[in-house]
Amino acid sequence: MVKWQGIVIHHSASPRGYWQGDKWLPINAEVIRKWHVKDRGWSDIGYHFVVLADGTIEKGRPLDRIGAHTRAGRRNFTSIGICLVGNFQYDTVSPEQLHSAVKLVKKLQQDFAIPFEKIELHNQVEGSSTLCPGKLFPKEIFFALLSSDLAGDG
Repeated sequence: MVKWQGIVIHHSASPRGYWQGDKWLPINAEVIRKWHVKDRGWSDIGYHFVVLADGTIEKGRPLDRIGAHTRAGRRNFTSIGICLVGNFQYDTVSPEQLHSAVKLVKKLQQDFAIPFEKIELHNQVEGSSTLCPGKLFPKEIFFALLSSDLAGDG
């Protein structure tokens, strides 16, 4: 089992969904998995979890495998990757998505004894040259919720 020491937050840098005929389909873990495997030649999706705009949390790469989400600082080997679907350079995180992401991070912190200081946005990782998770990602609110009990188990 991998000894997880941190968590890195990402965005998918994509729309939240797409039209197929007359049906709206969300971008989800399976869609991102196809992008990563088919387009990048990876063995699986790079993230361990994907949080959809409606707050649904989907499993990605199994937690017993290192990620493929943050090469900088060797975070793939030490940190769990969580991707929120959307492009937060241009769009905002939904309240449901933010709540679910905070709840997920708190659970992972508890399960793996990950300290608050080891939760990072992708663009905060030393050596990263990315805008991810985007300028509209509510980092102050996200970290405030993580450090409080307000977004706990409710």
